[in-house]
Amino acid sequence: VELFGFHPVDTVAKRLMAHEGRIGSGAELRGVVFRGAAGSTSVWHRYASLFPGLSFAAGYKILQRVYKFGGQPAVLDALERRADGRVGKNL
Repeated sequence: VELFGFHPVDTVAKRLMAHEGRIGSGAELRGVVFRGAAGSTSVWHRYASLFPGLSFAAGYKILQRVYKFGGQPAVLDALERRADGRVGKNL
């Protein structure tokens, strides 16, 4: 949900902020927002152009969740073993 809801909104905002100059028509707006897919008649093709870094974003989110919910205890245990129990005192 986060990737398919927030990611395209963020992409549109960044493209509009990065655009230098004035947007005078709907065609220019479509060109800025959809870039290479602006001339496409397929709504799906234009929508898909709003996900340029989706594979990286999805991989990052998965790794983030794995670390947060499953990896932190394992990392803490490994640090505890390597640092002879001094890690818990400092955290």
